[in-house]
Amino acid sequence: MSMAHLLFVRDFEAEMTAERLRAESQVATHSAEDLARVSAAAHAEGHAAGLAEGLASGWREALASIEAQRLEAVGKLATAVDGLLAERAAHRQRLEAEMIAFVADLADRVLPELVSQLGARRVDEEIGRVIRRAIGSPSLEIRLSPAVAETLGDELHRMAAPSGQTIRVVPDPALDPTEVYASWLHGRSRYSFAAICRSIQTLIRRAAPVSAAPDHAGPFHE
Repeated sequence: MSMAHLLFVRDFEAEMTAERLRAESQVATHSAEDLARVSAAAHAEGHAAGLAEGLASGWREALASIEAQRLEAVGKLATAVDGLLAERAAHRQRLEAEMIAFVADLADRVLPELVSQLGARRVDEEIGRVIRRAIGSPSLEIRLSPAVAETLGDELHRMAAPSGQTIRVVPDPALDPTEVYASWLHGRSRYSFAAICRSIQTLIRRAAPVSAAPDHAGPFHE
């Protein structure tokens, strides 16, 4: 068979058409596979993103719930602590009130007895302090209740005789048996054991948190 016969026998147009159809078929098949893979990948990616978002949202909700529960627990604890502190303060106040009442009752019974039993001794001690303070003064006047002045007058004169100091004992009806009022050159003094005891009773009943130091220039002891 000659070459010319072969060239004319082949149908090039049919071959080109067939080749084009095969190419289109391959392109179409390839595009479908790619589309399937892309679709699957997109689905998988969307599914993963949804899971991640759901997990993050769940964590946020869980943390918010935990924080709310924590705040609620802290609030309840603070309320309970406040209640305990208030109850403790009230209990302490009750105990303090009971103790003050007990001490006040004890003072009401004991202090008058102290005044009765120790008043005369305290007057003697105070007179001794006054005489020592008035050393160097040419004269000393001591005012006492009439009963105490009658009892101690002669003894005080004898005490002053050796020093040459003049002691004048003055009965004063305005003074109680535990009071001593004295004056000398550049000095004076006033003392009352009964008044001191009454002051103690008053302080106990007032339940002052801080007791002031006695003022020696005050009405009880100058």
